[in-house]
Amino acid sequence: MSRIDRKSLRRPDAFQREVRHVGRALAERWPLALGVVVLVAALVGGGAWWRDRAADREARAAAAVAAAIAQYQGSDPAAGGPTPESARAALPALREAAARFSGTDAGAMASLYVGHALLRSGDARGAEAAYQAAMAVAPNELAEAAARLGLGHARLAAGNAAGAVEAWTPLVEGDGPLRGVALLDLGRAYEALGQKEAARKAYADGTAALGGNGSAAGSRTVQLAGERLAALGGAPAPAASPPAR
Repeated sequence: MSRIDRKSLRRPDAFQREVRHVGRALAERWPLALGVVVLVAALVGGGAWWRDRAADREARAAAAVAAAIAQYQGSDPAAGGPTPESARAALPALREAAARFSGTDAGAMASLYVGHALLRSGDARGAEAAYQAAMAVAPNELAEAAARLGLGHARLAAGNAAGAVEAWTPLVEGDGPLRGVALLDLGRAYEALGQKEAARKAYADGTAALGGNGSAAGSRTVQLAGERLAALGGAPAPAASPPAR
């Protein structure tokens, strides 16, 4: 069996990018509710929402954060997501929104994206601190889990695989929506630590947990995880689906 290049496991290859993509899609379901939160607040009090300063602040926060996230995503997010350049460019707006709208759901989302932007731009140490800050202000369990997932990515990118395991372990102990992707991430960290048996188990459990994900990205992630499992002497990699006729 070929020797594991542990340093390469810290670099984002196709597998890690796919896992992050699926994890981000699951983790960021809570920000999608911001518009609903603002609308509900607007309807409270017989329609006199414009006099509710809290609702107005949340609405302004949501608009500001949405604009900053659009800048982070870049001009063509469908082309592969944010680039290091778009991430760096969005950092001032994300940081300003996080500070200005502290205490709102949108401000918490901005804090999470500060971590995303720092990690995407190559500052793993800064991202680690940002994700820890995002965990501290998370408005719900899913938001906290999203920040914890990012914290593990930042630690692994900084070469701290043991710290990544510590960050991700709580995500796999329950049945939360990030359990599957966190298991695959754990497999990555265990490989970096040279713990092949633990890596095999994490990959196997992760592919089983994500097996019902019908999205194209989810299917691709499962396939890539199966390839990692096969490389470690586990179950054979799943066969590729035949092309559509």
